[in-house]
Amino acid sequence: MINYEELSLAGDLLYFYEHVELSDTPIFGGDFYLQIIDLSLIESINNDWRSGGDWNEDYVIFAERNSDVLYCVTSIEGCPVFGSIQKNNFIVSSSLASFFDVYCDMVKIEERDFNCDTVDDDFNLKDEYVEKIRNKLSQSLNNDCSLGFEKFFLL
Repeated sequence: MINYEELSLAGDLLYFYEHVELSDTPIFGGDFYLQIIDLSLIESINNDWRSGGDWNEDYVIFAERNSDVLYCVTSIEGCPVFGSIQKNNFIVSSSLASFFDVYCDMVKIEERDFNCDTVDDDFNLKDEYVEKIRNKLSQSLNNDCSLGFEKFFLL
């Protein structure tokens, strides 16, 4: 049984897990590859990160990408989302809701606007694709969040 109190699963993140039914550990592909942490695994993953001693108890990891993580700060209203690349932490979105809104917009750009054809012959992201992503991020997020979102997913 999940100990919600010990895990600090609260606010918008608790709402998310109470209202979304996940089968296994869902993975979204493409340039915005992301694995959502299933509720049955969330406690053990978070305990592993907390064992290092410098991980705040209000940080709750909810997604993973190539061993880097996204986490919410559940003690702040809206549960802002942060990325952690090799434990270098930075803000990605001011709330969990805005994170998922922007994430869906990015996937739509990749799939609808570019038909998943986002790299050139040298496997670099196409300039027009990156420009469209950056424009949408700057319209949707403040500058720090926009840079963090790009850092986590595209750099």
